Amino acid sequence: MTEAPALPVLPAPFWDCHRLIVGEGEELTPIPAFLTDTTLQTAVTRYVRQWGPGDSRAAASLWTQGYFLRLVRPVLAYGVLFDRWFSIDENSRVVVSPMSNAAGFRLTEASRDEAMPALFDHIEHVVSFTAMRTRTSARVHASNAEYIVARTLMQLEPLAVESVVKQSLAVVRRYFAGQPYGLRKSLREHAGCDHHRRICCLRYLLQGLNKCERVCPIGTVADGAASMQDRRIDQGSAG
Repeated sequence: MTEAPALPVLPAPFWDCHRLIVGEGEELTPIPAFLTDTTLQTAVTRYVRQWGPGDSRAAASLWTQGYFLRLVRPVLAYGVLFDRWFSIDENSRVVVSPMSNAAGFRLTEASRDEAMPALFDHIEHVVSFTAMRTRTSARVHASNAEYIVARTLMQLEPLAVESVVKQSLAVVRRYFAGQPYGLRKSLREHAGCDHHRRICCLRYLLQGLNKCERVCPIGTVADGAASMQDRRIDQGSAG
């Protein structure tokens, strides 16, 4: 694994990303040793204790949201803005948070052509793994990934001033659109606001949390009955 030089601090809203790609000084756990039944069950228990009482499926959904948020944002932000791409594979390692989630990642520096397929392959693996181990719908976790990727790309757009950065962002958008977690799969664009999710993340099933303020599909005029159908499907599916 290549030792990465110190990373520059990114502009807002990515200023925290330099802390999410870590060096050798951190206490690290290999990805295969982290993605286990024990990790997930511990995480679900702690999330329910923190924000419950409530449904353990909502806790599992919160777990993948946190995992994808800390992985996707730094990989795409450093890749697009600085052409510093990082690949996640079986040699990657994580810093484990007190909530039994990833607090940071130790990744391999790579080319964009290597990093992008690795990122989406890993997303697919985590979606499938979490759905099977927590008896939740894969669509919920896939939607978590889709929303985070889409929002990250949206936030990168005003920062892409130089032509080479604009070109890099366009390449990533095209690649994303062709993936199983493509924008048109589970997100719906609304003029002048964030992407509304088609599939509910279920967080409202924990009593300590509310629905998402701006992106929740439940009760939106545009989604209507389709949103309620997706909610029933994904609450009742074992993935």
